[in-house]
Amino acid sequence: MTVKKQEIIHVSEGSTTLVLPKSSLESSKPSYSIPFYNPRGGWSRDLSISLYSVLAEKISGKILFGDIFAGLGARGIRVATEIPRIDEVHLNDQNKTSMSFAKKSAKLNGVNDRCFFSSMDVSHFMAAQASSAERFSFVDIDPFGSPAPFIESGLRCVVNGGVISLTGTDSTVLCGVYPRIARRRYFGYSLRTDYCHEVGLRLLYGALAFSAAKLDLGISPLFAHRDHHYMRIYARISAGSRVADLSISNTGLILHCNSCLGREVSTFPKTKCKQCGHNYQIAGPLWLGELHDQKLLKKVVSSNNPNLGRRHDNVLDRAIGEVGMPPTYYVVDTISKRLLVSSPRLSTLLRELGDEGFKSCRSSLHPRGVRTDAPTAILSSIIKKLAT
Repeated sequence: MTVKKQEIIHVSEGSTTLVLPKSSLESSKPSYSIPFYNPRGGWSRDLSISLYSVLAEKISGKILFGDIFAGLGARGIRVATEIPRIDEVHLNDQNKTSMSFAKKSAKLNGVNDRCFFSSMDVSHFMAAQASSAERFSFVDIDPFGSPAPFIESGLRCVVNGGVISLTGTDSTVLCGVYPRIARRRYFGYSLRTDYCHEVGLRLLYGALAFSAAKLDLGISPLFAHRDHHYMRIYARISAGSRVADLSISNTGLILHCNSCLGREVSTFPKTKCKQCGHNYQIAGPLWLGELHDQKLLKKVVSSNNPNLGRRHDNVLDRAIGEVGMPPTYYVVDTISKRLLVSSPRLSTLLRELGDEGFKSCRSSLHPRGVRTDAPTAILSSIIKKLAT
């Protein structure tokens, strides 16, 4: 594809200027032939740059970053420009036109000496790095669709103690519309519920943990978030059969009751809801451990990174509060609708739950989501009481 000079535009993200073909803003999805740029993805890229900046500070020695599906280089060029602690950024995309623009962006931002470009099949690209003398400290796998086919290759090319991030945009699969496809791709069934995005993120973590265990590797979740159909996880990878076994011990099932909205977690299937006796629906096997590393996220918040805006801060603050809380959240409006009452203010509901002796916090994954250790029946009674 030939791009005329007058079709080239410059777009700013963070402190980086990207060189793009104007046509990339007109495409609705990535293509092997037409370069694609998603300006809405800038929010997630801001977040990842902030996370990678803090993580890079704690790594000694040479740091290599692998941008596996680089596209026009928005994330990779930003990493090179905004995180000088990272020594090399390797950008790969099968669209050669995209890579030619990524090279222009690298030169414009003065980081072309730290950026390396290729247009290989992604599995071949990661296999080549896995067999080289140096592996990646960071592996960023951000495809259009499912990351499932690339997880094992990513694990093979990351250093011990390195970080993998996975993006899933196949939200209909991860959120329960096609649970059998989820089982095939991610080793566990998805579930169509109010907290389906959490199920999707836990399936991503679960798939990573199961794939890692085959290689005697374990995972330590760092952060998980979602933005519309876009779900993303970050995890540290460690070598050893012991950490692999520990990761697998953090997997299991979420049992959900559509009748009373009750739920529980278990390592084995159960048929009947313990609260109302109706049949359970099952999600998983999936990750049941923590979604976030609280210590890391506190450092990100306190770093005062200029990329972080109010919305980022809200998500990070709520994620910090979720650590140590039970899996799954309740959408208060759904319970209120069932009770035929108006929804209470979340601050009032959280205060009331605390007064009743229960732990609670807001969810980072839903604006009206509440995470609590209160049984569903008690949560419902409190919502009903607040409406009177």
